Amino acid sequence: MDSLFASVPVWAIFFGVAVVLLALEMLSLTFDLLWLGLGALAGALVAWLAPGAPAWVPVLVSVATALVLLVFGRRWARKQRERNRYIPEADALVGREAEVVRAIRPPQLGLIKAGNETWSATAAHTLDAGQRVLIKSRSATVVTVEIA
Repeated sequence: MDSLFASVPVWAIFFGVAVVLLALEMLSLTFDLLWLGLGALAGALVAWLAPGAPAWVPVLVSVATALVLLVFGRRWARKQRERNRYIPEADALVGREAEVVRAIRPPQLGLIKAGNETWSATAAHTLDAGQRVLIKSRSATVVTVEIA
């Protein structure tokens, strides 16, 4: 077994590890294996550029690069997820103004119109048709409103 790897250059071993990690990243989509794979690529590059260097040099470069990328890459990925987070249209109703279409007389539901959508609505107090209201919350198909 030693003779098998003795003839393989160090950079090729690091490159092989990087390829495997990057391929696994495509299956996991967590970004963690991406950072480790890029660290292994950095080790392969150092081993290729400095073939006479001790074996611990590309290992050190690989580990250091992977750690830096893990720390900063996770922060970057978290920011990207937050920035691109999908908010369903129905959840975007909360905080918007609407108009009462059919009077709301608790405990009976009324109807409101928000934009071009009509929703069943409930309120703590009686609200007449034509009043402007503010949507406070939403459950499955009913919104809770109050006077705007």
